[in-house]
Formats: sequence, structure tokens, C-alpha cells
Amino acid sequence: MMNERIKERRKELGLTQLQVASDIGVTKATISLWEKGDTSPKGENLMSLAKVLKVSAKYLVFGEISYLETLPSAEVEADILASAYHAEQKMIEWDKNTQLYENEVKIPFFQSIELGKEVTSYDLIELASTCQRFQLSELNEKGVNSLAAICLKVDGNSMVPVLTHGSIIGVDASATEVIDGKMYAINHEGMIRVRLLYKLPRGGLRLRSYNLDEYPDEHFNADQLEHVKVIGKVFWYSVFLD
Repeated sequence: MMNERIKERRKELGLTQLQVASDIGVTKATISLWEKGDTSPKGENLMSLAKVLKVSAKYLVFGEISYLETLPSAEVEADILASAYHAEQKMIEWDKNTQLYENEVKIPFFQSIELGKEVTSYDLIELASTCQRFQLSELNEKGVNSLAAICLKVDGNSMVPVLTHGSIIGVDASATEVIDGKMYAINHEGMIRVRLLYKLPRGGLRLRSYNLDEYPDEHFNADQLEHVKVIGKVFWYSVFLD
């Protein structure tokens, strides 16, 4: 596993956690968390760690032995950038038959929806072969139930500038308890929407879009909410949401 490779390579070089932390510009506690597997280095930290440990980022992430001294500098840079790109969870759609690496899970990708437009079925339709990869440790850290998570591609402009046309969102279908100001996917009498939700007195709910000029706030009392179903909390669209 990645954490074990970090620890083993550090010891091979005779480095302390404090020395590695100082060279990278992080705390000793961060190195300890990486080596325990509680968190993992990403982006610039991943690249810096690979250089300090004199291995490629690919080796740290995937376990493929490829030391820096054996690679031309251009290949080293490309290798590290590619691994960092993967670790940062940029938006790439994967076939369900694609091999998973350590600490990865596949989140099913559901049929595209158009924000505010009527859909023909109450239930979302899972695409046959498409999924999105996430690191399980990242989902766990954010309290996301990976077994209940789905991904959706959305159209429309009700949530611009945050969700533009063609955005991808991750939804935790187990998180249906409304927290004021958080983003949720909802089903309103067959209309799939993504909105910020706010609780109102006497069991009501306020729906807010980012594009208030075209989509003003909507208020529902407790009786009207009989026709509104919270699908789940949006936890990701290009980065994880708190």
C-alpha cells in the first residue's frame, strides 16, 4: 500500500519523518499520517515527496518500481504529473471493467439529467458501463457512504457559476437530512433539481439556486413537501465539498 511504500523508502534512505517533512514543507505529523494511511499526499506534496524519496510518484501511488535516477528528467516530470493528476481526482469517466488500484472504489454513473426539466421516470437510470473512481480514504474522510454514492452529469444553468452546463456531481444518497446551506439533489414530482436547501419554521423548506436572476427562491410548507424527495447531499463536483 502507498503508506507502506512511503515508510519503507524513507527508512531505506535513512531519513527521519522530521527530515522529510522539512524538505517538503509540511509538519512531522503530516508525514506520520501519510505513513499510517490516514491521509495521502496529493498534487505538489506528492511530487515533492517523490523527489525527496528519490522515486517516481507512480511508484508511490501504484507500486511500480521506477527510480528517479533511471529516468530522463522529462519522463520523471511527466510521470509525477500524471500520478498527481490521478490522485487529485480530476474528472475522468472509466469503464466498469477497468482495474481498480489500492484504496479505490467505483461510483456508478447515472443518466444525464437536465436541471429543472421533467424526467420520464421517478428513478434515475444507471448507465451500463460508466463509473467514476474515488479514493475510499477521501470518501471516508468526508463522511461519504461509498455504497450509497452516485454520480450525475447535469445540464442547464440554474446553479451557475458553480455548476455549469455539463458539470459532474457526486451525490451521497444516504445523506438526506437537510443541513442549512448545503447542496442537495432533489426530486420534485418527477423534476430532478440541484439546490441549496434551508429549513423553514413548521417543517418547511426553502430551495435556492445560485442563478437567482432566473431561478428565485422557492418556499414549501410541510404539506407541500409531500411532493419533494431529497435524493442526497452533493459532496463533490470537481473538488470535495465540506
